[in-house]
Amino acid sequence: MESTSSKPRDLTAAQRAVLDFIWTYTQEHRYPPSYGDIATARNIRSSNGVSWLIGQLVSRGYIQREKGTRRTLQVLWYFDAGGELVPAAQLQVPAGPPDLDALAEAVRAWQRCACEYVNCEHARAVYYFELAGEATP
Repeated sequence: MESTSSKPRDLTAAQRAVLDFIWTYTQEHRYPPSYGDIATARNIRSSNGVSWLIGQLVSRGYIQREKGTRRTLQVLWYFDAGGELVPAAQLQVPAGPPDLDALAEAVRAWQRCACEYVNCEHARAVYYFELAGEATP
């Protein structure tokens, strides 16, 4: 994955609009948009324009992508409804029977990462988990 580990820098209005679109689209569809989806939604005339904006979001630390592979955009930071910059929780827990210890460790790891950038003191420590995929008993 192509990404940067530094805290995100300021965005232009166009970059912010594309980031917001990628985040919203991914939340609604459960997979990231294609460059064509982004171009259509943001009225960008060429794929080069989308590619440049995506490159800026990667270099500024807001998203990561896997070059040469479709629909691999992953949002690392987004703006919540109040306009506050927050890290996107990307928790991955192995499939199989519920392993609450693994889930708890994933949450602790995310908190350690998030607290490096957000002065949270876990005051807003409310977590929502959506389980996706197929499970068999």
